[in-house]
Amino acid sequence: MVEPGRRSDQATREPPPKDAVFRQANERIEAWALGARYRGDLLPFLCECPVLSCTRPIRISRADYARIRSNPRWFITAPGHEGGVCGGIRIVERGAGYVVAEKLGPPDGA
Repeated sequence: MVEPGRRSDQATREPPPKDAVFRQANERIEAWALGARYRGDLLPFLCECPVLSCTRPIRISRADYARIRSNPRWFITAPGHEGGVCGGIRIVERGAGYVVAEKLGPPDGA
């Protein structure tokens, strides 16, 4: 129990960044597609930019998504959203309807 006027540690923790939350959601989309034996060419992933109101879908092949995810510093964003990635970034790739941005600097949590 928390004393009146005091907040629990959980209540004072910062929420995880939106890009990390949407990355987890995208991983669940990929797992669903594999489990459901989805046969479509493109899957609807979510833009991993940090803009809280952004829920723009990005249609990308499962193979491209797996390749992008092989680097933990790479994030997929909708075109024009890559500038919103926190900290320094480098554009790695521009594809049809998506951009791959690499976060620069120390890894998250360092």
